[in-house]
Amino acid sequence: MAERLKVIKGPMFSGKTDELIRQISSEVHAESKLQVFKSSVDVRWDSLNSVKSHAGGEFPAIPVDTPIQILEQLKEDVEVVFIDEVQFFDKEIVPVIEEILERGIKVIVAGLPTDFRNEPFGQMPILLAKVDEVVSVTARCKFKENNHERICGEEATRT
Repeated sequence: MAERLKVIKGPMFSGKTDELIRQISSEVHAESKLQVFKSSVDVRWDSLNSVKSHAGGEFPAIPVDTPIQILEQLKEDVEVVFIDEVQFFDKEIVPVIEEILERGIKVIVAGLPTDFRNEPFGQMPILLAKVDEVVSVTARCKFKENNHERICGEEATRT
């Protein structure tokens, strides 16, 4: 049986990285051999060597410039590969993930499915077409008042 591809998707501030870290923690608890990768483009935090959430969760990660570097750094005995901010990778991420899956390794990625214009973002549409399981997370718009009227505060499914 081929291993599975799981995609965690949602808008900004929806907790995608928190969910990724939760999944990592679950695999750590199960004593799975895992590796965590992130795009070196993601420089939002003070540490390039970890995935970090807005809520404060953090886990060590290997930053890579290209998808091929994931294959180059893949350990022989790894059972699960995690990739954060997958939308930042170029089109080579899809065949890289397919190769990892063909090796019998489970892959869990997190990313934005669309940009701020609600246009498909990076390779996420292709990954979502190939996915075995999708975890959709949502955000909450910030509540603002304008002349005592509620402007937002609702659930957000888009960035």
